[in-house]
Amino acid sequence: MISINPESREDPFYRYKMPVVKTTILGQNSNFETRILNLDEIGLALHRVPDTIFKNITDVANTAGVLKKTWYILKGKYTTEQIQIAIDQYVKQYVLCKSCSNPETHLDTDKKNLFMKCDSCGQSNVCDATTKTGKRIINSIQN
Repeated sequence: MISINPESREDPFYRYKMPVVKTTILGQNSNFETRILNLDEIGLALHRVPDTIFKNITDVANTAGVLKKTWYILKGKYTTEQIQIAIDQYVKQYVLCKSCSNPETHLDTDKKNLFMKCDSCGQSNVCDATTKTGKRIINSIQN
């Protein structure tokens, strides 16, 4: 388990944890695929839908991705570190409170804007809804 907040990874007493990303790389020649094996558990730890986290990873990696059974599959060869960096970007934008850096947040929308409400300090912040990930989150909340 690692700290949800990338800025607190060295703090052994930080209480908000998520699983370390687990991946496998399959294929040969130029037909590689990277499977993310535990994105469901990461989504549970972040209190976010794994599909939106995965779509953010595909956007950051600039590659195609599919969900097969319980595996999230990226087209291409990606290291665990590259995937963790993409997840950390998602966490900074859509999980951590902008005021207190606490991950006890939930997302809400008014159809065109995306808001992050902190359950810890009560602060409400506007998130970037112009990105692909922001638009997908709004669509998933509305459906």
